[in-house]
Amino acid sequence: MGTIQSIMDIKILKMNIYNLKTMSFKYIFFLLVTTCISMQAQKVKVKKGDILVDKVKVGHIEKIKVKNDSLNEAFYKIVDNSGRHVFNFRNEFIVSPLFLDDKKYFFHTIEYVIKGKRAAVQDPKYYPTEKQMAKYLISSNLLDNDGVNDSAIEEFIISKDILPPNLQKIVKEEEELKAYASFKVDRLISDPVFVFFDRTTSGTSAVSDGMVTKSRYNIFQGIKDPKTNEFISKTFIGYAIAEDFITSEKVGWSTNPPKDYRPNPKDNYKLIVYNIKGVPLASYQFLTYKTYHPYEIFGPTKTDLRGINSVEERIKYIGGDLIEKNIL
Repeated sequence: MGTIQSIMDIKILKMNIYNLKTMSFKYIFFLLVTTCISMQAQKVKVKKGDILVDKVKVGHIEKIKVKNDSLNEAFYKIVDNSGRHVFNFRNEFIVSPLFLDDKKYFFHTIEYVIKGKRAAVQDPKYYPTEKQMAKYLISSNLLDNDGVNDSAIEEFIISKDILPPNLQKIVKEEEELKAYASFKVDRLISDPVFVFFDRTTSGTSAVSDGMVTKSRYNIFQGIKDPKTNEFISKTFIGYAIAEDFITSEKVGWSTNPPKDYRPNPKDNYKLIVYNIKGVPLASYQFLTYKTYHPYEIFGPTKTDLRGINSVEERIKYIGGDLIEKNIL
């Protein structure tokens, strides 16, 4: 009889534990739902610079313009209710390790002024308006009517990098590719340069966000038999891409141009020359010729390129110049 009673007691105990767990789970779930609803119910507004949460002021935002001979920009200054300057929001950029000033990556940062620490804004949907900045501060629990939240500052600023994760990945990949900037194919440097059209595709520009046609030309050095005009030797040393913005007049309404499409030599296309590893070495556009590694800019009077209309001949000239500079 005692054994039966013990079994029943164990079953009752198990049921009580199960009920307690269920109630605890329901209670925790209720708290989470209530908290989420409470957060969603908060109305964040910016009125004459004052940051209001449910009509209660928690801080103030002000646009600060910086202008001098070398700088012309603006940032947003945040002060708490005591008037203490606590945060700055900025729009920033870094230059591409591969294309340098020809390509810039833009991103947004928040700075905790008291410690002088900047970090990337951690919301991929963020865009720089006063209301979005206010929402970011409130949703991240960085600011309330009592001032700043130290634990949130640690989580969203102190422990974060200045570059957002996607840019960190891009920069790392470009730096790894840049290591091959000095790579050169083993061949006889004195051999003549030859350029041949390969194909045309379309895609995003290498240096901007626009859609372009990409006409590829392969660059070789070699020797031809003067009697047959056939190559005795030929070495692939690099390639060039002529980027031309897509227009209906050029390729129709399709974003897929014919494979044999070539840019008009008189058009304002951008020409980029790469080594065989895919590292950009030089470019030409708007009468400006530049090399990337090392970075040098040559104006229209410094080269003969402006007098050359043929795409192939321009590439041949650049290829020869890069070989002479020991870059290609």
